[in-house]
Amino acid sequence: MVILYYSVRLKALRQRVILALAATMLFTTGGWNTARALDPVVPTANVLASPPYPSKPLLRPTDRVIFIGDSITGQGANVGNGWRHLIQKGLALASAENKQTLISLGGSGQTVGSWSNVEKRSREKEQILDVKGVDVKAELDQPADVVIFMLGMNDALSPSMADTPEAADKWMQTYSELIKSVRSRCNPRVVAIGTPTLCTEDIRTPKNVFLNQLSQRIETLAKEQGYYVLPTRDLMSKVLNLGRAVRPDFHVTTDFVHPNPAGHYAIAAGMLRGLGEMKAVEALKADQEPVLLQKNATDGLSYTVTGGFPPPGTMEPGEAERTAYAQPAYYVNVWHLGSPGSSDSNGPDITLEAPEGMTAKRILLSEKEKSEIQSASDRFPARYEVRGTPDRMETVLTASLVRNPDNVPPARVVIQAPWLVGIAPNPGPHWVAGKLDPAKASQQPADALFSAGSNFPLHDQAQQINGRPASWYKYTASVNWDGENRPGSLDMAALHFYQVFYVAYGLRWYYSETDRPVEVLTSPLGFVNNNYLSLWMNGEKLCDGVPLKKGDKVTTSLKKGWNALVFRSDHSTWLWAFSLDLRGINGDELKDVRVSISASHAAGPPSTK
Repeated sequence: MVILYYSVRLKALRQRVILALAATMLFTTGGWNTARALDPVVPTANVLASPPYPSKPLLRPTDRVIFIGDSITGQGANVGNGWRHLIQKGLALASAENKQTLISLGGSGQTVGSWSNVEKRSREKEQILDVKGVDVKAELDQPADVVIFMLGMNDALSPSMADTPEAADKWMQTYSELIKSVRSRCNPRVVAIGTPTLCTEDIRTPKNVFLNQLSQRIETLAKEQGYYVLPTRDLMSKVLNLGRAVRPDFHVTTDFVHPNPAGHYAIAAGMLRGLGEMKAVEALKADQEPVLLQKNATDGLSYTVTGGFPPPGTMEPGEAERTAYAQPAYYVNVWHLGSPGSSDSNGPDITLEAPEGMTAKRILLSEKEKSEIQSASDRFPARYEVRGTPDRMETVLTASLVRNPDNVPPARVVIQAPWLVGIAPNPGPHWVAGKLDPAKASQQPADALFSAGSNFPLHDQAQQINGRPASWYKYTASVNWDGENRPGSLDMAALHFYQVFYVAYGLRWYYSETDRPVEVLTSPLGFVNNNYLSLWMNGEKLCDGVPLKKGDKVTTSLKKGWNALVFRSDHSTWLWAFSLDLRGINGDELKDVRVSISASHAAGPPSTK
């Protein structure tokens, strides 16, 4: 093992840069939206049009503060360094006079509607949620000075609502009624609403887009009723982007829903910011960021990968299939905080080497991108456009510093092989009391249509699933959602705002130089999973409607030439994520295997490169 050491000078420079980044990022109310809508350099939530932050602190030293929410609120109290504890710590660091009492009423799985039921039941009898010994009835029957609400995650996650304006309006009406009911009981001086945090760590995924819309309705309600908005969503997004500039796999969640230490810090900072407690924000930042950021900073280069296959409906009719499937554009942004060029608007002097068959072209940031990045920090990435066919299970690019006196190691930038996935609603008699009946499910016409790898749509062709409209996607694994950047992972939340009783059919073609035995390792992903799996290899059924269990596998074989692996995933509720990893047997690393999602590519061998 070779261990490369930075000089003391470079480490000190990196620490100063990280703290400078943090200072500008957390206190900037503007955003980092960029000119490229599909692949912004640093995508952030920025859901609040004109945040009505108070100019003076809202909290008084002896206030009794109640937090109402879901499992994220429960964890804020139950986790040792949870966000409720961090709020208390920030307040104490800001002033020795701060002696507020903070009470968490958080319940796992709670939606706005279900919390309304909890509130009603608590008028008559005890209601214990996630925090042991804390009774909703006892707490709400006493006066409170401040009540803070943070709900909405489970409404999108379970999901208990559709992603329509009408559903969002109804949700907001229910939320408004819940707030009024709580106010009537404990008569608070201050009412504040935290915006729901991130569902996946990509702000552009469908569930996050909808949570943005809910957050905007929260802002409207607050203006109408005289409530305060707490920018918890925006702060979590900004801390995530700050972290990605120092480490490519930096996260603000443990499972793409619940906060990790960085996420708890972001929630605490967002709440304190919205309450006008800027001294507490500054004190908390100084206490937390050296641990969260400097400890996690890579000694090499950090990077992000965006772009990929064009979203559905974005291609012109008649566009060649090769353009749709084989020539996606990926955008790779590479940071090195110790490089002098990092503060140059053209970015540091970094090369990106692409494998044979792909190209990497350095592109300059637009003037709008430069201006918006500079409004939040003075650190710029080297930006590359990568084109070509990601036809390996893992396509590896290498980023390196041109001038490298400190022997900074290169970064291994990985783009995973794609899947072709179709998603559609699929209720019916094959669902019995919320569980799948495999015999009835296998009678669906889509099984016969897709199981051999044929009849999957090309680019913008419409193709229904069991007579229902379907949405078709080219999916590439990412560090931003369940399964992270692993070749077999699939998270439908990255693609679709699915609801209960949905189905997905997916395809990947594998080219093998020889006949060989293989295994398909299958596993559920996420903290709660109610999914069932069917698999076919070259039309032969390998499993039929089995509940996903960690560590399961099926044995099959690849024939010489192209092979179609097809899955059907039946989803009932909550998270919809799983992995299908192809593995060789007896030490076979499958190094010669190529991948495609195009039926026409599968008609012949891969092109020689």
